Amino acid sequence: MGKRTTSWGTIANVGIDAYQLKRLNSISSDINNIRSVVQRDTHDAVAAGTTITLAAIDTVADLQVGMMHNLREMDSKLETLSNISWKIASYFDSKEKHDQFVGSMRIILHYMERELDEIEQYQESHTEYATMKLEIIRDRIKEHNVKVEHFAQVSTEEMKHAQSILDRVESTYHLLINKLRGS
Repeated sequence: MGKRTTSWGTIANVGIDAYQLKRLNSISSDINNIRSVVQRDTHDAVAAGTTITLAAIDTVADLQVGMMHNLREMDSKLETLSNISWKIASYFDSKEKHDQFVGSMRIILHYMERELDEIEQYQESHTEYATMKLEIIRDRIKEHNVKVEHFAQVSTEEMKHAQSILDRVESTYHLLINKLRGS
């Protein structure tokens, strides 16, 4: 439907341009007639000049109609461009928010990985404390809604890394829970 509007607008512009060109040629012809009449008779020249002036006023009105049509079309195109620019701005705004969210997830995973490394150092000697720390990490995962899916749009590598950290939290936790149950 947008193509029909454009082609009808183009046809209208060509029609208006052709009409304006015809009117300008008519004015030029009338001016040449005035010159020849002025040479013949001054009185007839005044009458002819008045006629041409009235015709010119009519031509100016026609030109204004054409200009108004062009201005209306230009306004429509500017509105379309404005809508497009708003959509682009909205896209970049949502992309920026997504990037910030993924960045926060990366930081959380980074700190979880560091905590897991520390827990591994004392999990044999202080199993209860290590289990408690893992429970805190698991609560953070739920609280911050850390999921592998959040990294799906970033890269496969980051998805795998996130999955390995989440798996490591769960496997270490279950290992320590079983160790506590056995003792």
